[in-house]
Amino acid sequence: MILVVEDESRMAQLIQDILEDEGYSVLWARDISSAHQKIQQAMPDLVILDRKLPDADGLELLKELRSQPQTQSLPVLFVSARGKTEDRVLGMRLGGDDYLPKPFSPDELIARAEALLRRSKSQEEKEAVLQSGKLVVDLSQHKVFVRGKQIKLWPKEFELLQMFLECKKRVLRREYLFERVWGIEYPGGTRVVDVTVSNLRKRLGSYGVRIVTVKGYGYQYEDREKR
Repeated sequence: MILVVEDESRMAQLIQDILEDEGYSVLWARDISSAHQKIQQAMPDLVILDRKLPDADGLELLKELRSQPQTQSLPVLFVSARGKTEDRVLGMRLGGDDYLPKPFSPDELIARAEALLRRSKSQEEKEAVLQSGKLVVDLSQHKVFVRGKQIKLWPKEFELLQMFLECKKRVLRREYLFERVWGIEYPGGTRVVDVTVSNLRKRLGSYGVRIVTVKGYGYQYEDREKR
């Protein structure tokens, strides 16, 4: 099921018609408030999200989705008239999975939606092992290996590494990492995130440089070798 969050009824109907012609079930929400209600009633497989909504910027809904465990990995495709480079970059940096500017062709909308749905299904079917090159995280045994050698991590370091590998290329805010790993009732502040990331980088050796600081936002794991 696909949830379309769009305030313009004609555009929402167009998107719905295109997707339903391909056999998808579609729900429509005209604002963030009603989107929350739809998600609580039935978890969608994909959210198609406009930026300009009556009650807030669509980015606010994205932030909320990424801050909740049950919707953290929910695929989000922006379809917006705000198609400037800076708009697209911001949408992706905050956790969007793809960004399609308006106007768009029906074929491109279908292709992008199907790509996100395939990617999401593939992630769900993976075994409980996360990997980046020769960095391997065995979730079932709670072990980390770099080039075949086991690396000992403290529990919080392990949890951070797991989040980075599960959200490759996605910028994770310090506040989000703090809430997910330490919990909002932890007496410290987000400074503990920076300290733990620094220690994690050292323990990972050459793979530590893949945890990149994104100034003003947080951290991002780059799944490639540094040149």
